[in-house]
Amino acid sequence: MFIKLERYNPQKPYYKMSIEELVKHSKKCVRLDNFYFNKRRVGCKRRRTKNKRNRETRKRRKRTRRISLQIKKMEVEK
Repeated sequence: MFIKLERYNPQKPYYKMSIEELVKHSKKCVRLDNFYFNKRRVGCKRRRTKNKRNRETRKRRKRTRRISLQIKKMEVEK
């Protein structure tokens, strides 16, 4: 990976900078770090498997409701 290091160089030496200028420069360096080191890969999109998609949308069954329905049926039959 090719990184242009000139972009990290401050406009003037650190010891001559005010606090505001130092903060501005550090934020700029953080932005450059994010740009260079946290790039997402383009074109390498993974397909989710069918099982994964179904698992995300699958609803859990409520057991208590089924049991209560069975009890009600038993009471009706009596």
